[in-house]
Amino acid sequence: MKFDTLIRFAYLETQLYWGDGLAANNLAKTFDLT
Repeated sequence: MKFDTLIRFAYLETQLYWGDGLAANNLAKTFDLT
């Protein structure tokens, strides 16, 4: 698995466990998605 994919998974896991959950707009801002 590529390193950038691992970083993304780490971010997602952290947000789910310790953050406010996940929202599409937060993911788009964090990962520069459209």
